[in-house]
Amino acid sequence: MTVIAKLSSIRILVAHNHPALRLHLRAALNALGYEVIEAETCIQAINIMHARKVSAIIIDGDAPDFLSASPLSVRNSTINASTPSIVLTKARTISSINNSFNPELDDYLLKPFGIEVLARNIKGVLKKTNNKPKVSLGSTTICSQRGTITIDGLASKIPARQMQILITLASHAPRAVGNELFAHTLGLQGAPINKIDATIKSLISRLRKELRDSGSDVHIKTIRGYGYRAQAAQTEPSK
Repeated sequence: MTVIAKLSSIRILVAHNHPALRLHLRAALNALGYEVIEAETCIQAINIMHARKVSAIIIDGDAPDFLSASPLSVRNSTINASTPSIVLTKARTISSINNSFNPELDDYLLKPFGIEVLARNIKGVLKKTNNKPKVSLGSTTICSQRGTITIDGLASKIPARQMQILITLASHAPRAVGNELFAHTLGLQGAPINKIDATIKSLISRLRKELRDSGSDVHIKTIRGYGYRAQAAQTEPSK
């Protein structure tokens, strides 16, 4: 009972166009203690990824709309930018996932497979993404556990909410991060848009000052109408 209660907070999105297989996956994952959200198509999965934060995503890589609307390719623009995925695929179609597959976040599973193998892969991607207490950007090392940034061996303490913003930016650098993801990170879902925007803007302003005062080479650029991007002074953002 204790294990089930603990796992129930882990929400998994399952995107598969076959109802019977989707039902089988839901039943198996529920039995393991996971909460499951179902999507019939990749398009539906993308809509869910914009609206709800999940812990992991299981996608049928052989779905009819996978190549035209892969959830992996749009993940960075959703609140699930750092959510790991497991792609279910046949050996002959594995090359189709390469364009948007991120080995730091993702895994794949060849069909057919057993539920015990899937369970092991889920644990693997969750452990891989949750076990990163430090992120480096330029000459700055950011430690979320201690709430510090370290430059040339000198550590500076960063307030908790500013650290949440910084670790989110650094984890996705040099890609831009939307205000939607910041709102989720800060627990502001459901708040009025103007309040969310004002809170994020204020935290970004104070964070910029903290970075300047500490001598960090990390700069935060405003992406009008979307959010912010962090990059080291000598780097150029990817397009």
